[in-house]
Amino acid sequence: MKKLFFSALGFMLGFGWGWFWEARTKKIYHLAHVKGYHFHHSLYGIVSILLIPVIWHRNWLNKRSKLISVSIGFSLGVITQHSRSDGFVSITKD
Repeated sequence: MKKLFFSALGFMLGFGWGWFWEARTKKIYHLAHVKGYHFHHSLYGIVSILLIPVIWHRNWLNKRSKLISVSIGFSLGVITQHSRSDGFVSITKD
């Protein structure tokens, strides 16, 4: 039950962070655009989900399982927020 709580907490934090990042990059164009490509913030969520098992593989069932639950929830929150606002894209060419 605690893992579900921490995953939901991470999801809400990730959704909020995605909203904040989207608002900031519209004002500061160069943060999201590099050499003709637009790196969407959903890319962070995708990369995070792929790296979490690699980084935390030894601690998956140990003390840090709350941190892992928050991390996965955060990543899913970022992806969900971006999917709602711009669709499920990660990199586009300008």
